[in-house]
Amino acid sequence: MLLLRDIWARRRRSEGDWFEGVVHEALVYDDPSPATGSEIYVIWFESASRTIPHIHGSDQILQVVEGEGLVVTKTERQIIRAGDWTVIPAGTWHWHGGTQSSAMCHVSIYRPGRHDWDVGWGDWERY
Repeated sequence: MLLLRDIWARRRRSEGDWFEGVVHEALVYDDPSPATGSEIYVIWFESASRTIPHIHGSDQILQVVEGEGLVVTKTERQIIRAGDWTVIPAGTWHWHGGTQSSAMCHVSIYRPGRHDWDVGWGDWERY
């Protein structure tokens, strides 16, 4: 069993090139086993902060903890709010983050493996 308390204390500002704006993240769990593993992060987006477009090699699950944000694919644009769950299928171009006027925190769950951050930008400018 793994019990984590005070996840805020684990929070660090992200230095990754895969975010735009001010984003903090905390690694909650990391089991790299391809057969049974998973990676779980808590990610805090300030308003108007987001991921760059990307594709995961496995389904990604987002559970919104607080605030309001967006999940955008090539064919859909959804407002997500605290309590919402989103499943982004493997191989789907997407980005997610806070709205222009609201910060958002979500839990991100996916299997270890390939993440492609070098994908086309699509309608990236249409926030």
